[in-house]
Amino acid sequence: MRAPACLGAAAFLLALVATRAPGQGDVEGFDPDKVERVPGGLTEEPWKEDEASFPPLPRPDDLFEFEVPESPFRHFLDLRSLSLGKDEVMRYTVVLVAGHARNILYEGLRCAKREFKPIGYATGTGGFRRRSGARWRSLAQSIAPTERFRLVLWDRYLCDETGNWMTVKEVLARLRDS
Repeated sequence: MRAPACLGAAAFLLALVATRAPGQGDVEGFDPDKVERVPGGLTEEPWKEDEASFPPLPRPDDLFEFEVPESPFRHFLDLRSLSLGKDEVMRYTVVLVAGHARNILYEGLRCAKREFKPIGYATGTGGFRRRSGARWRSLAQSIAPTERFRLVLWDRYLCDETGNWMTVKEVLARLRDS
């Protein structure tokens, strides 16, 4: 009887991603990828992704544990790794633990577009390795129990109630208050 519960949870998370609007009163035809924030207004510029450099590997004292329903892993967000680029991508390191196994992932999250990009990974003390062929993917593809952590980070911690980015300071305050 576990399958109906999993399907129900997956449907709920998919509906959450599909229905949470990036903002009220969106203008039809408006593409946030073509807008750049500049002093005094907005200009039409194509979105350009910043080059991501890897943070140091996480230290135990910098990890914030968060819960992901029905996941076989324990999940930790490395608070020291949080960064918001000029491209409005929140970059973070997440540690997934199952028994003695540890996977360390460095990713980017575009709140308004509901997309993530796996940038790199590490399994031990050797540092991060860049993911080859990494591309932006929809959060709707993260409904499997082992990948739901991205939806939780988007919904509860890294993006605001309207689906837009928050500053690192705002994220840290939200985590402290949770």
